[in-house]
Amino acid sequence: MTQRYYIVIADGTASRDVMALVNSSGVNVTNSLPKRPNAFIAECTEDELAVLSDSSIVRTIEPMDISDMCAEEEQAIVSKSVSYIRRQPLGSPTRAGLYNEDVFLSTQSGYDYNTTDGLPPLGNWGLLRHTVTDNNQVANLGRTDTYTAPAYNGTSLDGSGVDIILNIGSILDIQDPEFQTDGTTRIQQFQWNSLPLRYPEDTNDGNSAGDLIPDDQGQTQYNISVPTIKYTDTVIQAFNFDNSDVDHVQDTIEITKNAGQTLDVDDILVYYNLGDNEDLGRLVSGKNYYVASVTAFNGGANYRIELKTSRYSTSTKDLGNSAPPTGSHRFVELANTSDRVQVAESGTHPDGVTDHAEGVAYIACSNTYGWATGAQIYIWPRNQVGDFASVYEDGWDSFRLFHQNKIANGNTRPTIVIDSIAARFDPSSKYDPVSTGLYFRNNFYNIVAPGGSSEVAIQGFNQLQQGTTASGVMYGNTYTSHYSGSYNFNGAYDGSSLSSDDLDEIATKLNNGVTESSLYESRMKPLEDMISAGVHHVSAAGNYNTSTALPGGIDYNNGQWSNYAYDMDNLGDFFPFMRRNYYCAGDTITCASLASFFTSDRFDGKETMSDFSCRGESVDTCAAGESIYANMFSNGYYAMSGTSFASPNIAGMACLVLQLHPTTTPRQLRRFFRFYAVGEEKLYETGIEPVVGSKFGDSPFFNDLSGNRGYSGNIAFLDPDASNWQNPTQLSNDPITSTMATVDNKLNFSIAEINSKLGSV
Repeated sequence: MTQRYYIVIADGTASRDVMALVNSSGVNVTNSLPKRPNAFIAECTEDELAVLSDSSIVRTIEPMDISDMCAEEEQAIVSKSVSYIRRQPLGSPTRAGLYNEDVFLSTQSGYDYNTTDGLPPLGNWGLLRHTVTDNNQVANLGRTDTYTAPAYNGTSLDGSGVDIILNIGSILDIQDPEFQTDGTTRIQQFQWNSLPLRYPEDTNDGNSAGDLIPDDQGQTQYNISVPTIKYTDTVIQAFNFDNSDVDHVQDTIEITKNAGQTLDVDDILVYYNLGDNEDLGRLVSGKNYYVASVTAFNGGANYRIELKTSRYSTSTKDLGNSAPPTGSHRFVELANTSDRVQVAESGTHPDGVTDHAEGVAYIACSNTYGWATGAQIYIWPRNQVGDFASVYEDGWDSFRLFHQNKIANGNTRPTIVIDSIAARFDPSSKYDPVSTGLYFRNNFYNIVAPGGSSEVAIQGFNQLQQGTTASGVMYGNTYTSHYSGSYNFNGAYDGSSLSSDDLDEIATKLNNGVTESSLYESRMKPLEDMISAGVHHVSAAGNYNTSTALPGGIDYNNGQWSNYAYDMDNLGDFFPFMRRNYYCAGDTITCASLASFFTSDRFDGKETMSDFSCRGESVDTCAAGESIYANMFSNGYYAMSGTSFASPNIAGMACLVLQLHPTTTPRQLRRFFRFYAVGEEKLYETGIEPVVGSKFGDSPFFNDLSGNRGYSGNIAFLDPDASNWQNPTQLSNDPITSTMATVDNKLNFSIAEINSKLGSV
């Protein structure tokens, strides 16, 4: 059995020595990582891995494919009308969270949106909420207000001069007018494999970060590990057909094939063109038509294509032959419209536009719903380049190369990467290692008494089954931990007997931070190098209601040792509970979600985080990320809830800041949103503070679902008059560290100990 590993070679090693090692070990190099000259990815057997491990030139070996981890899906004065509603979404999510609403809610769901048609008003309420200091302007009833873009010296800011990289699940449609200026799309059909390779950092042999990486013949190398991106389809035929059936369409079209051409169901793109009806706009597109069959006839010279569609769609789901639901009156006006059909050549069209990707882009930079309506847009479509693994294997380095090559060519435009992804332990993991020790608030425990219960051995707590036992929550292991890798202590310490010197060494190693992580070189360092090159990064905090801590914080080192060899005399690997996941490494700006619903008779009239939102001291800012409703070009109506949609609100705002202050560093921008781009009002806080660490844990703090658990309580705000902004270029570039403290406000005795003491009185 083989497995992929990320192998890091010691600095200064000659390439011939690396090749000799590869040849002698017999490993299969699957990615030579030319962007990172001191590393490669290889598929190894256990014996081959042993050969690599024994080599003096190998510095680090990290696993690439980890089964217990999963990744998800975070001019003149300009003004625009924004319709919106701030209403609690369906259900009451807690730790499990609500990622996004796949159905468009209507009166049939028991909601009253205070609109004439019973459907939610369409608009990004974040545009309004984050340009006012408090919540007085933004109400729970459906309404329409005017968003006026922040301006400097009478000129609106729209992100012009900034390059956005959308790290999203698919491409966008370049025909979408939401991303056009004067009829020209802002979406750049850029090929990432055209980038010359450059060093990510200074090397021992005299190369500087940003210098070209030549091949063995001294020639420029290119980013060829990334496939060519398909942005548009190759059209064979395009034509109209009319149908007056309001409820359902079933029609057949015939085309003539080109020589050597084949067609199948996936090769048909159907566009729904509603003309100039401003009230309806473009309601639905490709996904609401589907191809029922493709049949060759006339000796294979022609194809007959059977098309079906529903005249009603509440989401991206096809309804097939089913009748529209009751209450579809809004769509009656679609009768007798002319529908445009395009047939694409086999293998030439992209995989389509996903609703989540389109939603992220709309909030960040679309003309109607977004902030950065003047920014140029570049796309890393994960469905074409290798899904989530593509981000750390090629993405971070590609974004770094993009920015480095701009600088080398005299282009000083800021670059900002927007994404809405996170990595976490999979709660369904079947691993069941022996737990050998707990580290909680800078103390080691192998005996615990959760919440004051009877003492139990630490073996009862399993890091990889977090969320299945309430006791784990008491030590910061809430629902499911962000995945930041493990820390190797194998063979170094006897978990059943640790000396004071052992404990000091353990504390030192844990305090060294992420560089000791098993995933640092392969997943975190490429992102850190990207940010060090000057690329800004904004991401989602996650939708698991977990807490994350800053380096140096009281909970930063909370975690558990586990031994897969079932040997209590060996600490094994340490798994931290509360460090940010590897998609948020370095000076990533991490965004929590502001709840849509608030009222004067709850939470003292203050706003709260969304129930699902991750929180804690490492979260930098909080923005609208719940109950945002849009009518999108490719996917029609879409209801958005999740930190995935808070991060593009912050990223869009960041584009305005970078337009005005383009030399701002990534750390300065993070500091700006963390401490300065904040309104007068703060989030509701329960007042439950963390207590001094003990064997009892801290159940009140970690089970406080409405609490911010160390987050500042700030709500993002950009003053409409940009001259009032703190100049971010004047802020410190020092690392952001913890200021969180504990209080000693409870008895550190178990129930049995209290009874024993009472009995002796």
